[in-house]
Amino acid sequence: MNKLNARQTWAGALFGVVALVAASCTVDTSKITFVPDDEFNGSGGNSSASGGTGQGGQGGDAAGTGGATGTCTAGKLTCAGQQVQICTGTDLIDVGGSCPFACVDGLCTGACVPGGQQCVSNGAYQSCSTAGEWSEPVGCVNKACIEEACVGDCSPSTYRCGGAASALPQRCNDQGAWEDLNGGLDCAGGADNCMNGVCTGACTEGVDQCTGGPGSTTWEKCIGGDWQSQTACAYVCNASESCTGGGACPCQGTCTPGTTTCANGTQEQLCNNSGSFGAPYSCPFVCAGGAGGQCGGVCTPGATRCDGSVVQTCSASAAWTKSVDCADNAEASACVIVGSQAQCGGCKPGATRCDGNVLEVCAQDSATWLKNQCAPGNVCNGIKGGFGCVKLLSSMCSARPTLTTCLDTNTAEKCKGLGLVFDECGILEECRPRTGQCTSGRF
Repeated sequence: MNKLNARQTWAGALFGVVALVAASCTVDTSKITFVPDDEFNGSGGNSSASGGTGQGGQGGDAAGTGGATGTCTAGKLTCAGQQVQICTGTDLIDVGGSCPFACVDGLCTGACVPGGQQCVSNGAYQSCSTAGEWSEPVGCVNKACIEEACVGDCSPSTYRCGGAASALPQRCNDQGAWEDLNGGLDCAGGADNCMNGVCTGACTEGVDQCTGGPGSTTWEKCIGGDWQSQTACAYVCNASESCTGGGACPCQGTCTPGTTTCANGTQEQLCNNSGSFGAPYSCPFVCAGGAGGQCGGVCTPGATRCDGSVVQTCSASAAWTKSVDCADNAEASACVIVGSQAQCGGCKPGATRCDGNVLEVCAQDSATWLKNQCAPGNVCNGIKGGFGCVKLLSSMCSARPTLTTCLDTNTAEKCKGLGLVFDECGILEECRPRTGQCTSGRF
């Protein structure tokens, strides 16, 4: 592995990676290869060296001291709680600030803080998962949902027979508390004539009662001592309310229990058993359809992504649509992620180049050059198959500044400054020991 100081080596690389992480983009560095800085050094360590043996000193320098072993994969992004970190090969370094919601597999994601909870109606709530996503609504058990918590003694719009004699019809209100019905009077005949919050026997003249259970639209009025069915409510029956349009009755509400509507383009509301819409709650993507609408879609409008060489854009209806095929662009034929946006452009993943004494490697996203300052005693030079940080061979090149020879049967080497430069010969060429050059044909 490159013996690079973690904080110096990754300072340049993190500049580009921070922007990607902050924009919730995945940086795939799985194919980046860091050229060993002592691949071409000395004769290698002996059997007692901590680095072991290998061609050209791989795994140990000429003194046999061995090389450091990394604790993680260089360039790999990971999470520490809500903090994104990147591996330098030996250390994990924080990238940017903490994610606003959740961090999963090195990516800021989600729409809520894990462990959070919110009410979606008077009797249901949502919980935020470890991935920062809201769950499906869950009903409170024998409680009401108020200010993000299940509280109270009962589920709103449920009924029972309470009171000292268990003969008083009662309804659970929106605060999860029991309220008296039937004018606060026990049913005529006592508990025997009270069932599920409804008086079933002789009744008190003029009293109204709902029938059919929570969310029902049917109701009765006591006329002449007997219960008589009335015209069904438009939305829901609630014995503590009155109808509009004449005559006392228990009809109420503005919606049918269980239906949904869009509060706006990103929030949905659920109609509760009282016939009213609860507090708006966020959709994963969009809420479409206006009145009577619901959550839908598969992406956030305006977002972009790469599908092979194709740049896709999320439409206003939260569906992925083709924007452009980069394969049609001769100059930039790859789809790459820059910041938070997909676009045509980039470099070849894994390609290397030198910028002074800085080794640059093209990241897997094909858009970012990761910068790595060569360690002291090393220079950035062309090597077999590309570029890399190699050790200064001051003694050899100082003594023989015009040295040209063959490293192996197909690679030429020559002194350049205080370091060696390597040139891999072509398929039809050979390195000639007499000249130290790649030639073809006879010499």
